[in-house]
Amino acid sequence: MPVTTRVPLAKRPRDLAYFFFFLIHIPTTLLVDAQPLYPSWAPSFLSSLPKYYVDMSNDPLLGSALGFYGEARRQTYNWFRWFLIMEVFFQLPVFVLALRGLWRGTTSIYLLLLIYGASTATTTLACIADVVATPVTPTPTRTPVVTITPEQQLLLLSSYIPFFLVPFIIAIDMAFRLHKLVTVKAANVKTD
Repeated sequence: MPVTTRVPLAKRPRDLAYFFFFLIHIPTTLLVDAQPLYPSWAPSFLSSLPKYYVDMSNDPLLGSALGFYGEARRQTYNWFRWFLIMEVFFQLPVFVLALRGLWRGTTSIYLLLLIYGASTATTTLACIADVVATPVTPTPTRTPVVTITPEQQLLLLSSYIPFFLVPFIIAIDMAFRLHKLVTVKAANVKTD
């Protein structure tokens, strides 16, 4: 069996891009996305960042999950809270494992990243659909219906679309890498 040498992360441009994506996603998850899941006694400085973001963007998803638009709307967006739970308890550990696996250049991370990419792209696409379906008006409103301005819609889409595209690309890339690994292993078995 041939001995393979580890290729440095800097010489693997796609893996390097994924590495930085996961690296920046950790604080984003902890400081913004996980906010609706924190207890009410969490330090107030933690809630200032998502409040600023929602005040600026009128994000119908995060604002609803945080209860900024009323309890009835928060209950309607319970599905989004489950997406956030999945982000904290599935994706966040994947970020750490991905950083380790990409740093080491191990192929054992490919299947997990394929699952992560497919799952995350699917849930983020639902979020994008919700943003696109949110009524656009010249002046944003929060009650009785949440509306956003065209500028806020652009801001929200520019926030959500990269978090759809990168996992989608990761899923496709990992599927091809896994196919290649299986093909190579099958060829090696036939020659043994």
